[in-house]
Amino acid sequence: MTKQPEEIFVIGGGGHGKVAVRAAQAAGKRVAAIFDDDPGKWNCVLYGVPVMGPLDALRRRNVLPTLVAIGDNNRRLALVEKWNLPWTSVVHPAAFVDDSAQIGAGVLILPGAVVHTDAVVGDHTIVNSNATIEHDCQIGPGAHISCSACLTGGVQVGCGVMIGAGAIVLPGVLMSDFAVVGAGSVVTRNVPAATTVAGVPARNLNPRKRSDA
Repeated sequence: MTKQPEEIFVIGGGGHGKVAVRAAQAAGKRVAAIFDDDPGKWNCVLYGVPVMGPLDALRRRNVLPTLVAIGDNNRRLALVEKWNLPWTSVVHPAAFVDDSAQIGAGVLILPGAVVHTDAVVGDHTIVNSNATIEHDCQIGPGAHISCSACLTGGVQVGCGVMIGAGAIVLPGVLMSDFAVVGAGSVVTRNVPAATTVAGVPARNLNPRKRSDA
């Protein structure tokens, strides 16, 4: 008997949503519907998948495993907190995830990405195309590791951290909650919470003023 593909819902019909739908289809899942609060997207069809309407329409449907496909970390985490749904993860077949790695719920891992030995990827994190998470890294919930970014061994990433495209984080660096790393940066030291760093080497772009001390 032929095994039926897993059916899922996707929240988000924007650019990142399209990427998520295609990744899910490549992974052998059937995306039954997309939900988006933008009326301009309602009744459209993306890659054979209907956009059914606003998120509230989910209340009128039989619940399926769901992926929040929104690139903005704050919005994604807010939706996850609001909606108590069964979350599903999607790993593109062209990604490599080591058997010893731990992948949370609602995670999206895109083609060319590498998640290596004993790495931990928290719930609702995005590991974008060609990103590398090396051995023993720990990624908190709701982070976004952008295209071609590289986290070398033992990096710790907090909740909601955004690591820009092509950035490199050196071994053992700690990035606290909601830190932001600019594209192409090289991070050589720990980054405090809610701090933006950029450059080679990465420097703090929003240092505290003397009056703030």
